[in-house]
Amino acid sequence: MRIALVRAVAVFAAVVSVTGLLAGCAPAVPSAKSTPAHASPSAHPTAAPTSNSTAALPTNVLLRITATVTAPGGAAADLVQTVYLPTAPTPAQVSQLNTDCTQKGEAGPSELWSNNFSSALMLTSITTATLQPGSPAWDNSQDPVTAGFIGLGDFTGAYSTWEAYCAPGFLTVPGTQLALGPIQAADPSGQPDGWAGASADFGFFSGGNDPSDGELSGDAVVSHCVIQLSATAAASSVAAKWAADAPGYAVPDGCEFRGPQS
Repeated sequence: MRIALVRAVAVFAAVVSVTGLLAGCAPAVPSAKSTPAHASPSAHPTAAPTSNSTAALPTNVLLRITATVTAPGGAAADLVQTVYLPTAPTPAQVSQLNTDCTQKGEAGPSELWSNNFSSALMLTSITTATLQPGSPAWDNSQDPVTAGFIGLGDFTGAYSTWEAYCAPGFLTVPGTQLALGPIQAADPSGQPDGWAGASADFGFFSGGNDPSDGELSGDAVVSHCVIQLSATAAASSVAAKWAADAPGYAVPDGCEFRGPQS
């Protein structure tokens, strides 16, 4: 995600292991911030993103984003982010957030995330990166791929930090990344902490999408955006605009669907 957003949400930062999100899966979270090498801009593909899909989603899914990322050397991967309908928090989820996600980027018992919510629901997502058949190996240090979520999230699996822990960062290709984060229970889609609020930034972006931006190294390009909305998601005017805009997404935008920006 764009570095401005990551800085905006970096007040929530720590490392966490999310064990209840995917049965039997508890991969380790990297313990050090990633520092990908910079590369000179080069020519990039200009394939037009595909239109929004109306295919039925599972009943527990809020939205799904699919995309393709391609590196200049020929490596290519399919990206899928599935975001699930918010649910009441479990004691284990609350305990994990209380332990690991504090304010101001500091791990410790003070300034708990829950101080910012009178009540909260939990949002979860599973994000996968799968190399296409015949693709060369992906160089994650040369061409990092960002995967978004909401502003405060616990990440595990194929994740490494960008600006802060408990904030969106890099998706390891290939791999599966899990995320868990709180949203406001009242008006769960809206401002300020809803899944379609100011801190929402779902989807994918990479350094080659906008080489002039200078925020992210590498030359890989994310394209071919498709976003599928559940009936719940489609009821949000913000999410409905994501779907309406998807066919017109240009390569510089990546496949990044963000909440209202001030």
